[in-house]
Amino acid sequence: MAIHSGQRRGALAALVGFAVIYAHPAHGVSESDFLAELPVVLSASRLEQPKHLAPAAVTVIDRAMIDASPALTIPDLLRLVPGFQVGSWSGSERTVASHGMADQLGRRMQVLVDGRSVYDPVFGGALWQSLPVALTDVERIEVIRGPNAAIDGANAFVGTINITTRAPAAHDRGQAQLTVGSYGRRQVDVAENWAAANGRHRLEVRAGAEHDDGFRQRHDTLSSRRLSTRYRFQATPRDRIDVQLGLRSSDVEKGFPGDDAQPLRDTALAHHYQQISWQHLMTGGSDLSFQFYHSYQSNKDAFDYAPYPGAFLDFGFTASRYDAEVQWRGSPVPGARLVVGSGWRLDEASADYALARDANISVQQLRLFVHGEQQLSDDWLLQAGAMGEDFEGVGQYLSPRISLNHTFLPRHALRLSAARGYRIPALYEQHARFGIYSRSDGSEIFIAETSPNRVRPESIIAYEIGLVGEAAFWHTRYDLKLFRHQIEDVIDPVEIDRVLVVPPDGYASVWEFRNSGKMDLRGIELQVDTKPTARTDLHFTWSFADANGSRLKRERPGLTVYAGMRGNVPQHSFSALLRHRFQHGWHGSLSWFYVDPMVWGGEGDGQKATNRFDLKVARDWRHSGSRIRLEFLVQNLFNRRYYDFYVPNDSRTGNLFDRRLYAQLVVRH
Repeated sequence: MAIHSGQRRGALAALVGFAVIYAHPAHGVSESDFLAELPVVLSASRLEQPKHLAPAAVTVIDRAMIDASPALTIPDLLRLVPGFQVGSWSGSERTVASHGMADQLGRRMQVLVDGRSVYDPVFGGALWQSLPVALTDVERIEVIRGPNAAIDGANAFVGTINITTRAPAAHDRGQAQLTVGSYGRRQVDVAENWAAANGRHRLEVRAGAEHDDGFRQRHDTLSSRRLSTRYRFQATPRDRIDVQLGLRSSDVEKGFPGDDAQPLRDTALAHHYQQISWQHLMTGGSDLSFQFYHSYQSNKDAFDYAPYPGAFLDFGFTASRYDAEVQWRGSPVPGARLVVGSGWRLDEASADYALARDANISVQQLRLFVHGEQQLSDDWLLQAGAMGEDFEGVGQYLSPRISLNHTFLPRHALRLSAARGYRIPALYEQHARFGIYSRSDGSEIFIAETSPNRVRPESIIAYEIGLVGEAAFWHTRYDLKLFRHQIEDVIDPVEIDRVLVVPPDGYASVWEFRNSGKMDLRGIELQVDTKPTARTDLHFTWSFADANGSRLKRERPGLTVYAGMRGNVPQHSFSALLRHRFQHGWHGSLSWFYVDPMVWGGEGDGQKATNRFDLKVARDWRHSGSRIRLEFLVQNLFNRRYYDFYVPNDSRTGNLFDRRLYAQLVVRH
């Protein structure tokens, strides 16, 4: 175990604190102050259900937790999820992982925004820095901690991050927020709502801009602009239509001094989407819904290539996604509920370097899904479902899941579940072979062509035992999960002996993607939310993971090299958020994050144990009919500086995270 004495004392203090809370409830606090409905979740099965009856482990981050957290971005907020790690590829580019096994793109996690997948079809993962969504836009995040391919399809491999934005007129009529702070951080967000007198028409417009200079010694400044609108129309008492439009454009600095393949340069990201959904309430409590969206991403990243005068490299890409889905939910027989639906998707992508000769690609996907639950008795609930998908050029795959929930006490349940899922390789992994040719003068040349070695999807079989419930008197909610994940056909680049261009005066290292590894991951996740007083809340998580696995690293005549994958998974990780509401409008929070040493994949490096505290202090008051909040945030409170994702080497500087100070002003009317 890699936790030193300070961390052991911290963990012991947390456990003692929980014991004190249970033994000595706060004076003057009654059961009614604590007892509340267990959170209702939707993402785990597409059916509304209490959290303890969900077929998978779910972490809910609501608006109150978002307001209390010192986080400035959505990825930073996800550090509060058990077993999650967040890395900073640069000052603005984040990656999110569940129990490690991720590079700068986090390809094994599905990310949805209002039901719209933002998973990048070219490289995989979510490009967080290009999403037209700010933290102020978010109403709620549900995180499925485990494979959810039976509901969300392939790429919901180790989990799903389901982000729900604020609906029009669900909050204040208007809001403005200004953030300033360390490293040139400047951000402004504004929103305005309009509603018709009869309440049938609601419209919201949001706009924002931000600037961040990134890490101190990196060329990674970000400047971006975003605009979105959402229109909700209650056409009839049974029919509701939602239309959403949004866009974001960003200018991002990239590169390293003196690096031919990654020179200092300016790039441009763009993302826009259009989405329409319709929901119809039918007789008998069932409903029918339809959704269609189109999203577009582009990355302009071309530059002069120093080793060859007049030549240039183009790391850019464009990608469009068209997706349509229809779904029915209802109760066909007493004691049972069912959701069934189908969908179609078309991905179109272009990338001269990433896809080499197959620069323009169009891929279709068809899917059919079903999930049902049957109440076997008052105490037993059986759930089962599956997603069948047909991917053009890849094949047909079925992702089933079954779970059994036993309510052994009111508001306490035991869950047994098993699931299978897949991760479809991104287009880059399917098509690209790439090389770096080092010449005798020290310069480097990139080589790229289409790989004839098409890879298979990664697969996972997951077994989980969950214990979820709530101690009514202390309003303490707990979520304990024991799991085993068996992962096969892990996709990784393998160095091979083939060369694409015969080097006249140097050496060429060539890689292509292979199904080169496997992993057996076992562990425990714990989440506790407790309320020691009517004004105090504590959110605490801990995870332990034991990993065994290896991957093929290099293959040449007479030489086969395997590398262990154990180091990619941190053994222990902790997080906590303590928040308290003082008198006279003051409130504050303290968050803590600890992650054992781990190795990020791809362009990432080994990272030492991270131990960080963040602080937030705020004051609320009213003025001329408006509600005003002034916030002061300190990230890395004790200035325990650490290198995030990159560490320094002979040619590159690292991502040094030191103390950061910010101030935020929020005005609502």
